[in-house]
Amino acid sequence: EARNALAELALGVRDWAQALKHSRNVLLGDPANVNAYLNMAVAYYRQRRYDQAFLILKQAMERAPKAASLHNMKGLIYLAKDNSRLASESFLRAIKYDPGQLDALINLASLELSYGDFEAAEKRFKRVLERRPNDPNVVLSYAVVMRGLETARRLLACTPRWSMAS
Repeated sequence: EARNALAELALGVRDWAQALKHSRNVLLGDPANVNAYLNMAVAYYRQRRYDQAFLILKQAMERAPKAASLHNMKGLIYLAKDNSRLASESFLRAIKYDPGQLDALINLASLELSYGDFEAAEKRFKRVLERRPNDPNVVLSYAVVMRGLETARRLLACTPRWSMAS
């Protein structure tokens, strides 16, 4: 765990080489360590080396197919590669395996918000707010959702209703 902590610190200061080195050392002693795989994938992802990050995740998922954090990371890679459908599926899988996986919930809600699905985004952001009521990014996102819902309802109210008799 100390090496994983060092890898996370290296990620925080953008020292990709050290993050990868520490993660590899963890995997030498514990080839099934999900956090080490995740740290490696994050290092590659942040360098925009999405294919390498994806390969790391693929290898990790062979050992831990239900690790929610790996599915969330996979979703982020799909988003970076402009594949919203597979990203959404990955976020949903992460939430299925761990309903408390807030990062996946936020990512999915943000994706839904970007597509104007305010009702779905509202439900997901509400769940996150229960656990992170003071997170400014979540509060702001929820406010954007509520504004979108209000606007959509106003537009629906102004839309003429056509009858079959007309």
